[in-house]
Amino acid sequence: MGYWGAGIYENDQAMDILSDEVARLAKEIDDGLGQDGMAWDDLDAPLVFVDLLAKIAKDARLPRVTPERVREWRQRYFDVYDGTIADAAAEPDF
Repeated sequence: MGYWGAGIYENDQAMDILSDEVARLAKEIDDGLGQDGMAWDDLDAPLVFVDLLAKIAKDARLPRVTPERVREWRQRYFDVYDGTIADAAAEPDF
């Protein structure tokens, strides 16, 4: 196992764990945003996973998550939100 510093993410084992968890979260986002016929409230779970990735990114580089992939998630999120929020807002209890 290699170490290159004293930080929590500065060793091979930590980076392996981080890589696996980032991949899992990214898959959850891809799966969540890849559904057909999504409603605005279907966006809750992917948004939580994106927030978790953002929190991880404050301390470590995100392996396997490119800026292009994040832009695709953002676009898909807003496409669903913009396409469905008007229907939700029309409900009396919204």
